[in-house]
Amino acid sequence: MTSAVASPFHRLQSVPRWDVPASYNIAADTCDKHPPEKLAMIWDDDNGTVRRVCWGELQALSGRLANALTGLGVKPGERVVTIVRQSPA
Repeated sequence: MTSAVASPFHRLQSVPRWDVPASYNIAADTCDKHPPEKLAMIWDDDNGTVRRVCWGELQALSGRLANALTGLGVKPGERVVTIVRQSPA
């Protein structure tokens, strides 16, 4: 007997796929091309604290994440997706 409701797997099959070149580096395309001292974002947390973040800080945080992933065994060419709350981190 088949269900009239599509399974989560079948819904995922209908999601458009990204066509990402094999050599694409999103960090270089979004972070690294900006001067480190240039303002990247103004962020306020749930407590109303406002923080100004420059591209250099985002570049450093990106490097820390890359090093952590390397330490976990992620190899060049492997793709990693993270789902996190919007914040400088």
